[in-house]
Amino acid sequence: MYKTVGILLAAVMFVILTACLSFANDALVYEYPSAAGSATYFQATADGTTAIGGYGNGIVDGMLTGTANDAPTNVHIGSMGDALIYAYYNVRGSDGNLFSITNTADYGVRARIRFLEAKHSCEILDFDICLSAKDVWHGIILKGSDGVGTLLSIDTDTAVDYGSKRGNPDTNGVFTTDFPTGVPFRFGDTVSCPQTSDTITKDDTLEGYFIVIAENRLSESDTGHDNCGLKSDGAAKDLWDDLEDVGNVLFGSSYNINLLKGKTYAYNATAIRDFADRFFPDVPTAATPNLASCDDTITGLNFVLTKDQIMGSFYDIGTGTEMIINFPTKGVTTTDLFDNTHVNITAYDDKENSKTTVCRFSPCPITEIPELPYEVNVLSINGANIFSSVVEVPLAVDYTLGWLDVNLTNNNSDHQTTISTSEGDFTTFGLPAIGYVVSDIATNGFNWMLPMFYTNKVEFSD
Repeated sequence: MYKTVGILLAAVMFVILTACLSFANDALVYEYPSAAGSATYFQATADGTTAIGGYGNGIVDGMLTGTANDAPTNVHIGSMGDALIYAYYNVRGSDGNLFSITNTADYGVRARIRFLEAKHSCEILDFDICLSAKDVWHGIILKGSDGVGTLLSIDTDTAVDYGSKRGNPDTNGVFTTDFPTGVPFRFGDTVSCPQTSDTITKDDTLEGYFIVIAENRLSESDTGHDNCGLKSDGAAKDLWDDLEDVGNVLFGSSYNINLLKGKTYAYNATAIRDFADRFFPDVPTAATPNLASCDDTITGLNFVLTKDQIMGSFYDIGTGTEMIINFPTKGVTTTDLFDNTHVNITAYDDKENSKTTVCRFSPCPITEIPELPYEVNVLSINGANIFSSVVEVPLAVDYTLGWLDVNLTNNNSDHQTTISTSEGDFTTFGLPAIGYVVSDIATNGFNWMLPMFYTNKVEFSD
C-alpha cells in the first residue's frame, strides 16, 4: 500500500515542483532612540543579518539584526537557516504530506528532526538525518492502515540514525541506505509528554508540525553520509568536524496533498538563522536539541517570532477558508506567555464593513473573547472543512468576502517578550506565531495556501 501511494505522491510532487512559486517578505525598517537620545535608523542588508546606521542592533520584521560582532538569532527573509519550522501537516482522510530538507553546503550536515502533535506539542517521533554536501531528503507522512500517522521516504541514499549512541554500531541504530517501509508515529504509553496528562492517541498522530535543527558538520563529508557517523569498517568515529558551527545552510518545503482530488497546499519552512553557533553532541534519543536550545535562549526565539497582528483574506465560497496559526515555542516556553491565549478578531468585508465581536458560534455573546488554545490552531470560517482538523477553532463571520485581523496582544501584559541589549531593552507585544491562510473555493481547482500578513509592535527603553 505504501509503495503505491508513494509512487502517486512522487508523480504529484513533480507537477507541484514545476509550478511552485516562492514568496518572501520585504525588510521593514524601524526607528528607535539611540542611547544618546537621538533618532537612529537601521536597514537590514540582503542576508538579513547586518544592520547599518551606526548603533549596535536594528530591527527587521520585529527581529533584531546585529552587526558582524553582535548577530543574534533572527528569522531569515530568504528562508535559509540552521533550524527549520514546518508549521503544519495533516494526513486525515485521503491527505498525504510530502516534505523536503535541503543542505546547500559543501560539507555534510547532521540534523535532528522532531515530529510533534498539534494539541500540546507532544513529541511523537524523532531521529537524526545525515545529509551529504548538496543533499536533499524527501519524507512522506501518510495515514497507515492501522490509523496511525506513518513516515516514509522516497530517498535511497540518505542515512538516518535513531540509536542511543551516535555512531555506535552495537545499537544497530543506523539505516545506511534505505529508509524503513514505514515508521509509525508514537502514541499511548510510548509517549511521555510534560505538557499534558492526556494520553496521545492514534488520531492525535495524524495532525501536527515538525522541526529540523542542524547539529554538527559531518567529518569526511564525501563518505560520512553513507554511514551516518561510522567508518567503512563499522567502527565508531568522530561525528563532528573540528567543532565547527554548521552555518545557515538548510531550507525546506512542505506539500499537503489530497490524494483523491489532487488539491495541494504548499509552503516553505520558516528558517531560523543563527539558531546556534555551536555543535550539538546529543544522542538521537535525547530530548535536546529542541527549540529551547537556541543560543539566544527561548526568550530570544520568542522575540523574533512574536507578532501583534496576523491578517489574511477569506472567501466563504465553495469549501471556504481556514487559517492556520502555529505557536511553535508554546511547548518549550517556561514563562506565562501562553497562560492566556485569548485574542481579538475583527472581520472586514469587501464593502468596508467590520465586525469586532467575531466568536466561535453565532450569535456572539458580548463577553465572549475568541481563544486559540492549541499549539496549532485551525480557524475554520463559517464551517469550512478543508482539513477536518481536531484543533479546529470555529469562527462565525457574517461576510462572504473579506479579511480577518487577528490581534494577538489582547491588551494583555502577559503577551510581551523583552530582551536586553547593550543599547537597552526591546519589548515585542503579541505572541510568537506562524500563520497561513488556506482557501478552496471551487470543486475543480482554485485552491491555495499563502503566508498570512502580519505586523510587529516593538518598544525600546534605555
